[in-house]
Amino acid sequence: MKKLSLCMVSFWVAILSYATDYNILDFGASTRDTNQVVTQAINAAIAYCYQQGGGRVVIPAGRFKSGTVILRDNVELHLAQGAYLYASEKDEDFPI
Repeated sequence: MKKLSLCMVSFWVAILSYATDYNILDFGASTRDTNQVVTQAINAAIAYCYQQGGGRVVIPAGRFKSGTVILRDNVELHLAQGAYLYASEKDEDFPI
């Protein structure tokens, strides 16, 4: 029984170590314009990651402004070293 438990834990560790990263830059965010609201890019990356079975949505180094971010099951939102995620100053960027 202990061997089976150890085998199952090893299996899940192996599966999780192959989780796919989805960079918000690939979904339309830009590091050039720090005034750009990137909510749509973040939520698109989260939705795509979720549809693929989960993984990690990466916000790379840089300054990003966002409104409401909707997280999903099995999706990790990861801020890389040097990444800053700011809240938008506009109420309309927070419809929920």
